[in-house]
Amino acid sequence: MNMAAAASLEEKLALARGKADAQLHTQALALLEACLREGAQPGATWLLYGETLFALSRFEEAVDAYKKALSLVPDRERSRIWCALGLLYQKCHSPAEAKPWFHLATREDAVQGAWVLRGQNLVLMQDYDEAIRCFSHATTLYTENYEEALLQLALAYRSAQDYRKALRCAEQLLRKYPQSAAAKSLLADLMPVPQSTLETA
Repeated sequence: MNMAAAASLEEKLALARGKADAQLHTQALALLEACLREGAQPGATWLLYGETLFALSRFEEAVDAYKKALSLVPDRERSRIWCALGLLYQKCHSPAEAKPWFHLATREDAVQGAWVLRGQNLVLMQDYDEAIRCFSHATTLYTENYEEALLQLALAYRSAQDYRKALRCAEQLLRKYPQSAAAKSLLADLMPVPQSTLETA
């Protein structure tokens, strides 16, 4: 591939990313398919291709693209693709089929948000104890959004009917993020819980 062709390919890829970011998925897909025909093989291109197919509800093709990306990217970049596969299987099949992908995503070099996604998957499966462990771990990691991790931890405690701990997390969240609408809403939901329930939970 000559330098001019390479430059043109990079421009198309950049344009495709811009279209995808703008939710113009059909246009992004056309550009990505042109790039792949022209020989673009980086794992990031296949990942974006998979994400675009997923956005267009072309799920089986998206799985193939994600798996192609897995074969091309360095190990440290696989977590993001495993998360993408987990989200796809969770939407199109079942939380149980998604679970192994989220487990892989948090095994090592976890991408931002992976532990929260794993916890949310476990909540869907009603495995609250393990979900709580995931969210608690997420609150200790710089790679995770602390506000989101703490909110999900509070919600998991509520789902597990541990209202005392749910309330404690919600209050902690509101102290740290006074403008958090989610924390205010959760506190409002929890306050009608009888005090006797909070004391014995």
